[in-house]
Amino acid sequence: MYSETIKIITLIIGDKLADHTLTSGSGSPPADSILRDGYSVSFADVLRIGYGQADNIVLGDSDHDDYRKIWGAMGESETVRAIAESGVSNMFLELPHFRNDLISEFQSQVRAGQDVDVAAFGQRFEHEDNVEFNKGRWRFGAQDETQQFVQGAVAPILETTARAGVAVHPIDYENGADLLDDRNAARIALIETRDEILRIREQGSSSDPSVQTRLAELRSQFDQQKQDYMAAGLAYYNARHDDRNLAHTVNGISGGDKTLTLMGFVHGSRSNDFEEYLNGDSIKIDVAVSRAAYEQNYARQMDSLGQFNPAFGEDAPELVYLLDEGTVMTTVNTPPELVEAFRIDAPSVQPPVQQDTNNDAPAIDWGTGYSTKWN
Repeated sequence: MYSETIKIITLIIGDKLADHTLTSGSGSPPADSILRDGYSVSFADVLRIGYGQADNIVLGDSDHDDYRKIWGAMGESETVRAIAESGVSNMFLELPHFRNDLISEFQSQVRAGQDVDVAAFGQRFEHEDNVEFNKGRWRFGAQDETQQFVQGAVAPILETTARAGVAVHPIDYENGADLLDDRNAARIALIETRDEILRIREQGSSSDPSVQTRLAELRSQFDQQKQDYMAAGLAYYNARHDDRNLAHTVNGISGGDKTLTLMGFVHGSRSNDFEEYLNGDSIKIDVAVSRAAYEQNYARQMDSLGQFNPAFGEDAPELVYLLDEGTVMTTVNTPPELVEAFRIDAPSVQPPVQQDTNNDAPAIDWGTGYSTKWN
C-alpha cells in the first residue's frame, strides 16, 4: 500500500544490460545493526517503563500495510490502562486533521454512555466532504479497506480511550500535499521514457542508425528526467516529514502533560525531527509484527527515501517492540538508564531467529492510494 520502493529502473539497451539506477544516498544502517538486546515484556509494560523515563512516547508504525495488529494493540484495554495510569490524557494519531470534530463527537457519545453507530461513523469519516481538505489522498487504495480500517481499527481505539479519559486528536496536516502532484508527474514522465526505450528494443532493428539516434536521445532524456524526479522527490519527502507543525499542535493541546503519538515510523527518523520539538523528554518506539518484518520494512523505506535524503534513518528509535514475539529490543540509541530499567523489570531473551529478508524488489514498485500519503 504505502511502500515507495523505487530501487532500480533497469533498461535493456543495445546488447548490454544498462543499469539506470536511482542511486541510494542513504547513510542509514540496516535495521539488524541498530538492534541490541531483547527483553520479554508486554506492550503495556513497555509503555509504563517508558513513561517512567520520559514525558512523551512516539510510536512508529513500521508497516501501514499490516496495520491491524499495531493499531489493534493500541486499542486494547491493557494498553490504554497503562497509558492513562502513566498520566497521559491526550493521544495523537496520524489521521486527517479535519476529522477532529467527528472524533470528538464519537468520544463524547461514548463518555455520555450513548450508543455509537460505528458504520455510520466510518462512512462519515471517509465520505463527508463538507471540508475543502478531503481530497481522498489519505484513503486506502483497495475497495472497502478504508472502512475496515476506520471501523475495525480507529473506532475501537476511540472507544477504549474515551472510557479511560484519554482524548484522541488527529494530527495529519497533509504536509507536502502541494508538492505531491509534481513528484507524481516527474515519476510518470520517467516511466514513459523507460517504456518507450523498451518498446524500441523489443521491435528490433537496433542496427538502424535512426533507431540508434533515437535511443541515444531517449537515454539522455531519461537521465534528465531521473534528476527531475529526484529533485521533486526530495522536495516532497522533506516537506512531508517536516513535523514541526505537528509537534506545535501536540505541545499546544497537551499543555506540558505527558503525551502518546502514533505515526508512521519514518517520522522522527531524522535528527532534529518530530520528537525533538516536543516539550519535555521523548522516547521513540518503533512497533512491528516481528523482527523479520521490521528489518524488511526498515530496509525498504530507509533505502528508498534515502535516495532523496540520506538523513532518513540517521536517528534510530530508542526501542523497537515486536508484537508477535512479545519482545522489546533495545537499540544503538537506547539511553543506559532505559536499558537498566528493562534489565531490572523484564527477563532477557535471545534474539528471534532471523528470517530471509532479501528485498530484491521488482524494477518499480511505486505504490498507490493511501501509500503516497500515510508514512
